[in-house]
Amino acid sequence: IGSICKGAVPPSRRRVDDLFRDFAGSDGKMAFDQFKNFAQVLCSQIATRLAVQLALNLLVAPLLGLVFLKLWGHFLEVYAADWYKSLHSISERFIPPAFVFTIVAGFAVSLLVPPLTGLVDRMFLEKEVIVAITDPTAGL
Repeated sequence: IGSICKGAVPPSRRRVDDLFRDFAGSDGKMAFDQFKNFAQVLCSQIATRLAVQLALNLLVAPLLGLVFLKLWGHFLEVYAADWYKSLHSISERFIPPAFVFTIVAGFAVSLLVPPLTGLVDRMFLEKEVIVAITDPTAGL
């Protein structure tokens, strides 16, 4: 899991056993419908995490990187205008702006996505499991 979905930690055996017990009947066995609900909850957790991580990687972090670049450029124009103009004229000849954006977006992705994904795991996915355990038909 960790190599496909960076930052993801598979649940412990104890956690899976606890979930299984919550879905299983009093005899510790699951009927087909119970197993289907159990599998749907686990698959929906994985799908939600992947969708959120994809959105963070491809949309949120690069946009935050772009906002940072715009704010940084504005800051330099106001407080270091001469230095910024000379640096900007030199860099435009040798370094394409898309390259600079790519570097900043890469830093934004590497710095922001893991903590944001962890926050999503704590806030949304645990609530989904709680709802599914108390009402297995909630996700249907």
